[in-house]
Amino acid sequence: MLKIGLCVANKSVVICSSKDIIEVLKLEMKDFLCEPNSSYIINIDSSNSVFSKNLSDFKTTFFDTTNNNAEQPSLFKKQCSLDAKVYDISSVLFKQTISKSESFIDLLVFNFVSLRNAIRLCFMIWFDDLLAIHCSGLSKNNEGFLFAGPTAAGKSTCAKRLNEAGFDILNDEFIFLEKQSNNSVIMYGTPFGGDFSSSNKSVILKKAFFISKSLSNKIKSLSESEIFTETFKNNFLMMQIKMKEQPLLSKKIFNISKIMSNVNCYDLSLSLDEDIEDIIYE
Repeated sequence: MLKIGLCVANKSVVICSSKDIIEVLKLEMKDFLCEPNSSYIINIDSSNSVFSKNLSDFKTTFFDTTNNNAEQPSLFKKQCSLDAKVYDISSVLFKQTISKSESFIDLLVFNFVSLRNAIRLCFMIWFDDLLAIHCSGLSKNNEGFLFAGPTAAGKSTCAKRLNEAGFDILNDEFIFLEKQSNNSVIMYGTPFGGDFSSSNKSVILKKAFFISKSLSNKIKSLSESEIFTETFKNNFLMMQIKMKEQPLLSKKIFNISKIMSNVNCYDLSLSLDEDIEDIIYE
């Protein structure tokens, strides 16, 4: 077993695994590597599977793609437990029940997508002060801008067009937010997904936009209740928590309120034919 350190949002973990997985992580998350000296340890095993970096290879290996009615292997129906709180992870199997009070997680993964999602989930579980948002995060002149929305809402399009206008992309899929002692909110780049290269960079979040497609650009400020609702819908952990798991749910709800109450948030309807940069600076 080899090990490397991974540092995201100033939080570090140690990952222990086989040479092939460690080499993939070194390549794909190279800007986020650090010394492996954290007390949080993720043991990743692929010995009982065909580990593949390519998702299409993964599907070919584990699914009968010629038969749409074929039953999926029972392995993928299993749910992952954490202190009796249930997570639905499509292609990651927790090999044991894990207590959050423990700083060790044992995982079985099958491909790079499940590997990345597993590591991302560990950060979300362990570090309560971080808020995980399904969004594109960009920066310019040390100011951060967040664009959240459902799949196909235009997050990656915003990232591409603003990048062409001189903005840096932190990540166009997944961002961590953290409140500071002075009530400012820091936005962190992550290595967890996206169509563009990720940046191990942090900036103060200036504005957050919850976006949808439209024939013309329209923007309006959101009320406190609207901010909470939109953030809740775009929080990555909320997508995986069973609604009945009240203790964990309550903690994450409090975290949303604590962090987003300090952010200027807007509903943004976007046209692909109009300029984006002008409207975000209004």
